[in-house]
Amino acid sequence: MRFYAFLAVNDTPRPGELERRIDEYARLGLDGVVWHPRDYPATYLGDEYLRILSGAILHARERGLAFWIHDENLWPVGPLDGPVEQAVPDSVVRWLECSPAMAPVFQRRVSVRERRGPSTFSRACTEAFVGLAHERYRTGLDPKAFAHVEAFFSDEVRFTCPAAPAGADVLPWPREMEHKLRAQGIDVSPNRLLGLFGGDSDQIRVLRRAYWEALTDCLVEGFYQPIREWCDAHGKRLAAHLKGEETPFLQVGYAGSALEVLGATTLPGVDALEREPHNRYYPRLASSVAAQVGDGRSMCEAFGGAGNGSTAADLVRYVRWIGGCGITDVLLHLDHLRLDATAMRDWPAAMPTYMTWKPVFRSVLESLADADACETARDGAGTVVVVPMRVVQECFTPGELAGVDERDGSGEPDTASARISDEVVALMDAASALGVSPHLVEERALERMGRTEGAELVVGKARYLRIIAFAEAYASPVVSKMLAGLGAAGGEVLTPEGWLAKLGQVTTSFTGMPETLAVGELARAPKPEERLESVVPEQSPWRVTPPERNLLKIGYGSVGPDEDDGDVVGRGDGTAGEPAGAADGPADTLNPADESLRVASLGFVEDLSDAGCALMASDAVAGLSWDGEALDLELDEWGRYVATSPAGLCAAGVHRLAFSVVDEPRPVLYLEGRFGVWSRLWPFDGRQMTSRGTFELYREGSLSELSADLLESGYPFAFRPVTLEKTVHVAEAGRFCVELRDVEASAARVRVDAGGPLDVWGPDFRTASLELGVGDHALSVEVFNSTYNVLGPHHYYRGDVGLVTPAQFEGTRNFADPDHAPAHTSVDAWHFVRWGVGADVALVVTDA
Repeated sequence: MRFYAFLAVNDTPRPGELERRIDEYARLGLDGVVWHPRDYPATYLGDEYLRILSGAILHARERGLAFWIHDENLWPVGPLDGPVEQAVPDSVVRWLECSPAMAPVFQRRVSVRERRGPSTFSRACTEAFVGLAHERYRTGLDPKAFAHVEAFFSDEVRFTCPAAPAGADVLPWPREMEHKLRAQGIDVSPNRLLGLFGGDSDQIRVLRRAYWEALTDCLVEGFYQPIREWCDAHGKRLAAHLKGEETPFLQVGYAGSALEVLGATTLPGVDALEREPHNRYYPRLASSVAAQVGDGRSMCEAFGGAGNGSTAADLVRYVRWIGGCGITDVLLHLDHLRLDATAMRDWPAAMPTYMTWKPVFRSVLESLADADACETARDGAGTVVVVPMRVVQECFTPGELAGVDERDGSGEPDTASARISDEVVALMDAASALGVSPHLVEERALERMGRTEGAELVVGKARYLRIIAFAEAYASPVVSKMLAGLGAAGGEVLTPEGWLAKLGQVTTSFTGMPETLAVGELARAPKPEERLESVVPEQSPWRVTPPERNLLKIGYGSVGPDEDDGDVVGRGDGTAGEPAGAADGPADTLNPADESLRVASLGFVEDLSDAGCALMASDAVAGLSWDGEALDLELDEWGRYVATSPAGLCAAGVHRLAFSVVDEPRPVLYLEGRFGVWSRLWPFDGRQMTSRGTFELYREGSLSELSADLLESGYPFAFRPVTLEKTVHVAEAGRFCVELRDVEASAARVRVDAGGPLDVWGPDFRTASLELGVGDHALSVEVFNSTYNVLGPHHYYRGDVGLVTPAQFEGTRNFADPDHAPAHTSVDAWHFVRWGVGADVALVVTDA
């Protein structure tokens, strides 16, 4: 597998900044960089932009890293939509509007609507887009840099169609579509087109099938083919993933058929959000196309919105899922050039640069390269499932998408289209659980490029010995004849129920037949449970060494005109907290009429004059003062705004911080230094704690050193690791793995007798085997905090969860929240993920 940093260039790079970032990617074991001009502030595609990009590409080439370019953010609503519209002034967006949506079909009316604007169905628009973007890259980049660009990445392109107005349903209706249907002899009068929105008859099903297949062709011919032709002409790959890939049902309204569209690319892909693995169907779309019409390579934009609480073990589990579905190239979403407040909220985590456990990242990737992550993918390579996509399309009406989560297809209605779709997904999941991940093909592709050779089915470049066919697939005469011929030649053609029974699952039929009772052999026998002997040796208690620099995230609030003096009750992101007065001096000295003014109070229990305190801000602020003394912020090499706190103003007591916001209304501020942070904590759930947010600062070492509770020990916000040390006595020489027990951490780095690092992560936190002689051995462990504890969203009412969108930081209910979520999801309490290591380590006896 190959791993890429998805570099979101959200600010103008400073000299040497991109080179340093690329150097770090190489050190961390990444294989390439995907350049993503995300809200790029400089003139997009201007000379300076291309000069900077050329330097980055050439440096990546020197470091042996591949380089891709994200061709346009949010096309066709990105920076180039205006120029494209100017280049193609007669381009229009056309759609069918059917209303009233809830009325019986015979009472509805269909009308054709249109407006000016670029469309993904328009070849002229796409050619103009290619001329403005791709050609500009070709002619503006250094020739050697352009030669090194491997791929252009097209992201989430879908059918162009406006949102449905209240009381109506809409469907795309490009002129190209109308011509295609007329050419097939299909009546496209308004009364006939009512069948696209409701009703059911053989005639309606023929219309819907023709409509969705033609619409899919329009998207391919209008958008993907012109870019593919340009890429082929210049030796580049076209990498792409679509919107709405997750189930056959969801695909219909966004792209018609993902398999058909991805076949027009040279590096087919999918997008996989959040921390937990999803179904086994949609990653197999990309790898199936890659095997059938490509060169075997497929990609996944992975881990987007997985949250700052993602651990090394989470990433390993996730990659094993997509690797088990045949994905070869993994784009890790999303690594921002500058971690300003907007970037912190932008579908975290920012991986790998801003993860607390970045030091072990290379070891994680190496473990995935060495592991048999694609075992189930290989087991399924000789098997293909014939997906009855036409029936899904024939039964689909646009009103069925109401209430469906476009992220993963959840919330599907109980309709014929959704039920058939669910059967396909369930089959893929059940097969994977039994050790097989088959390829996918649809009726249309079989008709176009399928053939039989004896007992083998050949689809493009792929060959299959076992064909799993849903009953609905036989509706195609070509497919039915093909499958019958395979069966007559001794080929293995099975129903989904029969196949699962052969694999070893007793299952209720997918088509309502009686329960299948046959039980066969598992496709791949489960690995025997590993049982290793372990001992808890004589050992000393842990000694705790604080991180090199600790952090406090600063909660702040605004100033109200009638506020009394008192502590500021604020949040680290500035979104809540009641308006509060200053900790020092009368509030009216801070000009409460200034709505941009923010204040905070910092409680120093002990004198921190020698703690090297410094303030850090994610974004520019104005008028920063500490106890009334002005401080100057300067950009450091990481793009942070930093100001050193005057040592003379760090005595014990309550200190006032004041500033005014500028462009970013909710900048994130930290205090950095050698100190401990304490707050009363209460259990929130099994893995999280919560605090009311009154944080007290102590001198380093003043708090209890509790290895099992590093939150309580003073490091709730620590970005750098805490080091634990102890002596372990080995009574009998041998080979052992060191196993940390009762660990709550993102990862850990173990050293024995000052040897090289041994990186470990969950679930077992066990090192590789090493030889240990009789006697005492020094054990050192760097323990990595959860990045959630540093970057949040601390005030989201559920704390750390597996899918985090910008709305969780805003406190706005959104699709990622459970159904019972309140309308406002932000609370005053702070949340923290537990971190620490249990008192004892174990030695696990190994043979090698």
